[in-house]
Amino acid sequence: MPGRDVEREKTLLWVTREGSLTEIATLDGVSAQHSLSPDARRLLTIRATPAGRDVWIIDLAGGPPTRLTLGGVHNFPIWAGQRVIYNSGALNANLFWKAADPAAADERLMPSQYQQIPGSVSPDGTTLAYSEDRPETGRDIFLLSLREPRQARLLIGTKAGEWMPMFSPDGRWLAYQSNMAGRFSIYLASLADGRQFPVSDDGQDPLWSPDGRELYYRANLDAERGDLMAVTIDTTGAEPRFGTRRLLFSLDPFYGMGDIAPDGRFFFLKGTPKEASSRFIHLVSNWFDELRSKVPQR
Repeated sequence: MPGRDVEREKTLLWVTREGSLTEIATLDGVSAQHSLSPDARRLLTIRATPAGRDVWIIDLAGGPPTRLTLGGVHNFPIWAGQRVIYNSGALNANLFWKAADPAAADERLMPSQYQQIPGSVSPDGTTLAYSEDRPETGRDIFLLSLREPRQARLLIGTKAGEWMPMFSPDGRWLAYQSNMAGRFSIYLASLADGRQFPVSDDGQDPLWSPDGRELYYRANLDAERGDLMAVTIDTTGAEPRFGTRRLLFSLDPFYGMGDIAPDGRFFFLKGTPKEASSRFIHLVSNWFDELRSKVPQR
């Protein structure tokens, strides 16, 4: 059984709208689950260890990394001001948050018997948009107040799967992906009344431009890595108005979806293959029969 090379080493990159690359650093153990801090100086990521999966903070200026959680299974970290939100648990993981300090205690945000995945925090820091897996309707989008008393309300609940909810910079809209049309596409929802508007025919992982005038997303994912698309958007009226969708650049060199800095640069990872420790697995059948033929029987 031939083995395969494994991608472990990742190059951290700034990418312009034209697709030109600037390397930041090359690191092991940076996963496709990552999130830039609001000032684009630190990166949240997940690293797998024998003890589980932990949240780490990477200093993009070259300082030592910080392990934020200690054992267990954690995934999907995002920033919430000076705090970090993630889900925790091997099954039906719930939302937790803690200060960006390894010594700080974590706190469950909203108890549930179902898996919760954080999406984004509103610009004013008061509301979390997250998705929750529910047996009746699939994956739905909720809004959770981060102030006491914490209360969650359903924003989008259909038979389709909705997730990756991303607040607009003005806090009035939520971009997300849904497979309502049979494959993942990008939609926009009004936070005022919950109305939904289709943005694209296909696509995943929506991102807003810092000024809120464009939406970016991955499309044409039948290809090796897909393309990064951009669509202009005017949200000043009661209903959004969309411009023509256009290709910014191919995602072929990149690993996973990226993030965006306040100055409009994209952050991506480029995976570098490293040879696996074992290239072949040899399977021996009827091993006991062979053993008996070679070892004298008493």
